Amino acid sequence: MRDIVIGVDGCAPSWDALYWAVREAQRRRCRLRLVFVDTAASPDPAQASRKLAHMVTDARQLEPSVRVTGMLADAEPVAALRAALSLAALLVVGDEGEPGCTALGRAGRAIADDSAVPVVVVRGQQPPEHSPVVVEASAGTQSAVGLAFEEAGMRGCPLIAVSSAGAALDESLAPWRDKFPRVPVRTTTIEAEPTPALLALSRRAQLLVVGHGDDEGLLGPVPRTVLDRAHCPVLISA
Repeated sequence: MRDIVIGVDGCAPSWDALYWAVREAQRRRCRLRLVFVDTAASPDPAQASRKLAHMVTDARQLEPSVRVTGMLADAEPVAALRAALSLAALLVVGDEGEPGCTALGRAGRAIADDSAVPVVVVRGQQPPEHSPVVVEASAGTQSAVGLAFEEAGMRGCPLIAVSSAGAALDESLAPWRDKFPRVPVRTTTIEAEPTPALLALSRRAQLLVVGHGDDEGLLGPVPRTVLDRAHCPVLISA
């Protein structure tokens, strides 16, 4: 099983992301690798090493069944995280406030543009475990739909699938319903562009899953907007 890689720098958003990633690693029964990037104005290797050790210790105490390792990166955030993705199943970073407020949040967005690995940006509140997973299920988002079913199945929670009018929603969900028969699914069809509905649902969701949304190698308008404004963690499929 491939690892979950999380970019951290000791700031509050990276702690939130760490707690999210530890729980995700426990659900997936995989290892968690911390990549510490010193984003301070005046980098201090000794202090960075202490912060990393603190985060690794806390992660191990939070979920002893998860194997946790850490490394100090000697590169700027995007390069450091890209270098760690060769054996990764998922990249996790934290962000808060205004879009791309943190250095690691900006790095996560940059990597999501062309990553072969799904990227999670942890932001907003952490609602109860029984809260739903929400997925944008419009045309061309089959990888996102599959990830959303997998996440809902691991979490034992319902799935809400949102699509624009005219999309063959039942057809796109059918193979995943067969694969994950225990996942309760509710569908919502929107006459207009689905982003406002996704943002509204994110207020009570534990995870919002969207597709990459652009054939040109860049994030499309839907993932860019939800990364900026969602009220819960956002998972961008590869």
